[in-house]
Amino acid sequence: MGNTRLAKDKRIGVLGGTFDPVHVGHLMLAEQMVGSLGLSFMLFVPSCRPPHKDGAAITPAAERIEMIRLAIECNPLFKLSTVEFDNPGPSYTYRTLEILRDIYGPEAEFFYAVGSDVLDGLTKFMRYERVFELCHVAAAVRSGASWDEVSALAGELAARHGARIRLIQSTQVDVSSTELRGRIARGESVRYMTPGPVAAYIESRRLYADGLGGSAPFANSAGSGVGGGVGGGVGIGGGVGIGVGSGSGNRIGIGAGRSVGLFASERRPMELDAMEAELRASLCEERFTHSLRVMETATRLARLHKLDVRKAAVAGLLHDCARDMPPGDMLAVCARAGIAISGIERSQPVLLHAPAAAVIAKERYGVADEETLGAIRRHTLGRPGMPCLEMAIFVADAIEPDREHAGAAAARALADSDLVGAALAALDSQIAYVVSTGRVLHPTSVHARNWLLGLKGKKTIQ
Repeated sequence: MGNTRLAKDKRIGVLGGTFDPVHVGHLMLAEQMVGSLGLSFMLFVPSCRPPHKDGAAITPAAERIEMIRLAIECNPLFKLSTVEFDNPGPSYTYRTLEILRDIYGPEAEFFYAVGSDVLDGLTKFMRYERVFELCHVAAAVRSGASWDEVSALAGELAARHGARIRLIQSTQVDVSSTELRGRIARGESVRYMTPGPVAAYIESRRLYADGLGGSAPFANSAGSGVGGGVGGGVGIGGGVGIGVGSGSGNRIGIGAGRSVGLFASERRPMELDAMEAELRASLCEERFTHSLRVMETATRLARLHKLDVRKAAVAGLLHDCARDMPPGDMLAVCARAGIAISGIERSQPVLLHAPAAAVIAKERYGVADEETLGAIRRHTLGRPGMPCLEMAIFVADAIEPDREHAGAAAARALADSDLVGAALAALDSQIAYVVSTGRVLHPTSVHARNWLLGLKGKKTIQ
């Protein structure tokens, strides 16, 4: 999808989902939205990694994209967008809308299409206030739902949160992607439940024959991999991995066969979706959500500063994987790994969660890349001479969207253009906080600050 901004492209529908597979219910909803709201067109935006899927198997990106293309190719008012595959990380609605705003410009009006049953869960979306700022919510009220009750809920969301809700009466189609996958697995017909070309594609590719979508996390587009052609990419971890895209838009392509990517350990590492599921089970909900926000922030910084996005994503996700461990367990993990523990760290064992996290990332999650482990290990105190990836994780932890203190704001203002300045601002804020609490300041933080000040050409402190 290009960046051309046409005057007529002002009312744009956005229909998201895994589309695994796309079916007639999706198409009928899109058609009704276009007609009822006078939309210029409807964007079909397949999700890359929906944050609510908890590592469940999802059919590879290239397959889902091709099925959507086949389903909509005869309707000029339907368009395919791959923005969520071009931007690694969980597919948060607010982030997708921000990217679409960059593409279509400030004059575009977005109408985010949902079923009315989703309305009462909108405030559980990540940064839902930002979603309400960026779009109208177009809610389809299906037969059987009470228009009055839905209208009352829409009014409440508008009054409390400034949401702009547009309701349309929708014809209900009793079909779901889950039902289609089940029917295909049982050898039953899906004729008229999904467009004919899609059904033929599913049969030719033998999709859903086992009742599941194929799992290929981070297989982000249909571009060709390094080595030429689909399947020739350099993978990550083993088996089906990803290749650096050389196709249209320099997307990440599917790579298969032997993997020679980030991880060199004999044990195949978990893919990101599986890591998320494991992490969710080991952290409290608040800490887990923080980890997702840091991962998203870290991948954004990695793209901006030309760093390895995959390493940033893994380090951002796992940086706090030991944070909820009891202090005694953190001490034991570090001791077992031969990590020297200072007196300050014994008196403030919370400081050990970063080195302990690096150990857990290696042992439990199969991460063997030393740059990734180093970024996890150093994210709390920093260090003199830290490379850019470590700096990016340190900054991401300090500026993720829920950080609201003044130091976070100062670092956030610099992060996109000046990673060193952002790290310095974050470290200054951290040092000021530790001093204000009366705790002993770790010398590593002082040395890191002096080093950063040296990079900026300023005086150091003792």
